[in-house]
Amino acid sequence: MTESKEEITGQVCIYNPDKWRYSVFLFMKERPQIQDGCRIYQILHISEGRSC
Repeated sequence: MTESKEEITGQVCIYNPDKWRYSVFLFMKERPQIQDGCRIYQILHISEGRSC
């Protein structure tokens, strides 16, 4: 993907030690153009985890 740093609002890297692999997820305000080799997910809900 060829996104600029201004378009990226967040980034998460998840490491799986059992498989010696990692996954990187980028968060953007606008949906980027679809490119080969990329999966685009839509966030449906974010829970803030507040307890009463």
